[in-house]
Amino acid sequence: MPQKGDTQTDQERDRAMLMGMLKLLDHQKLCKETGNPFKLTNKLFATLLGRSEKWVEKTKQHIKKCVYDDTNINQTKERSGKPPKLSQQQKRSLTFGSANKRRKSLRKTTKLFNRNNRSNITVSKSWVHKLRHKAQLKPFHRRNAPIITEPNVEHRLALSKYFVNFFQTNPDVLENMIFIDEFFIYHLTKCNTKNDVIWAKSRDDIPNDIAYNKYPKNSQCVGICVAISSVAVWYDIKEEGQSWDGNYFRTKIIPSIKEWANKPNNVPDPSKMIIQHDCCPGWKAHTTQSLLVQCFGMAHFIPQLDDEANPIPRWPGNSPDMNPVENFGSIFKEKTEELIDRCNTEVNKAKLLQLVERAINESAQTECLLKNLVRSFQTRCQKVIDGGGKPLEY
Repeated sequence: MPQKGDTQTDQERDRAMLMGMLKLLDHQKLCKETGNPFKLTNKLFATLLGRSEKWVEKTKQHIKKCVYDDTNINQTKERSGKPPKLSQQQKRSLTFGSANKRRKSLRKTTKLFNRNNRSNITVSKSWVHKLRHKAQLKPFHRRNAPIITEPNVEHRLALSKYFVNFFQTNPDVLENMIFIDEFFIYHLTKCNTKNDVIWAKSRDDIPNDIAYNKYPKNSQCVGICVAISSVAVWYDIKEEGQSWDGNYFRTKIIPSIKEWANKPNNVPDPSKMIIQHDCCPGWKAHTTQSLLVQCFGMAHFIPQLDDEANPIPRWPGNSPDMNPVENFGSIFKEKTEELIDRCNTEVNKAKLLQLVERAINESAQTECLLKNLVRSFQTRCQKVIDGGGKPLEY
C-alpha cells in the first residue's frame, strides 16, 4: 500500500500491486464460478497490471507476499498507521460493523474507531480498506437525494401554505386532486454510481430500500406515465423510440387524462379537480401550459411557471417528496420486481409490459392505498411548513 514517507518508486509499485491484487481476486473468483483452472503466471499478472513480464519477475516475491500472506495484514510499517495488535472483535467491528449500511465510508469508520478507542492504537483508512477486501466486501453505490436550492425552498413553502389554507375552506378538493409522474422500469433495477457507497459481500445483503442493482447493456426498459386520483389509476405506456417531449404530452397524455377524468368513478367530482404534474420540460412548455388552460381551466392545475393569472403557486423543483404518485411508483416497481423474480422464463420486452400492467392493476386494487396517498398531500404540505421547506422522509 502507498504510505507517506515512501519514495515515488515505492509508491508507484505499491499502487500497481494493489490494483493487480484486486483484479487478480476478481479473476480468481471468475475462474471459480466458470469452473476454469486458475494459475498465477507472470504473463497473467503482467496483463492485469499493464506491465511487462520483466517488471513482474523483478517484484514477484513482494507481490505474492501481498496477495497470499495472511500475516501481512497484521505487520506494522513505520508511518503506516497499522496497529501492532488488534483483537479479533475489533477487527470484526471495523470490517463488518458498518457493512450493508449507508453513510459508513472508510473515512468515517476509521475516524469513529480512532475517536472512541481508549488505547493509543490508531488505524488508517487504507488498512481498513484492506481488511474489507480481505473479507470479500465490495463497495456498492446508491444515488443521493436531489439538492433543494433556496428558490426551491421558497416555492415549496409558498405552495404548501396555499394548499393548507385552501383545504381548510375547501376540504372536498383534496379528494379530487390528480397527481401525475413518469417512470422508467427496467427488468433489473437500474444502477446509479454516486458517492453514497455501501460495503457488502453481495447485493443480496443490502436492504431492498437502499439497494440499486447493476443492469446489463441493452436491458429491457418500459417508459410509463401514471396518474392517480383517490379512487382510480390511469397509465399510458410510452412507445419505443418516443421521447417525453411537449408534443407527446399535448397530443396523447393530456387528451387521454381529460377523457379519463370525465368518466364516472375515476374522479369523485371533475369540476373540483386540480392536476399536479412533475417538472418535466415537456410540461413546462408554454404551449403545453396553454393547452392545460383550454382543457381544464386556469385554476384546475398547478402551473410550472410563475403566472399572475393562475391563483395557485408554481410547483417547486426537486420535490418528489411532495408528490404522492412517487410512492405509488415505488410500490408497483417493487411489485414488478417480485413478478420478474417469479418468472421461470426470460423476461423480454413483451413479457415486461405484461408484468408492469399486472403490477399496476394489483397495486391499484390495494384497499385504501390511493385514498391514503392522495390525502397524505395535505400532511406533506404541513410538514414542509413545519420544517422550513426542508426535504421530507417519504
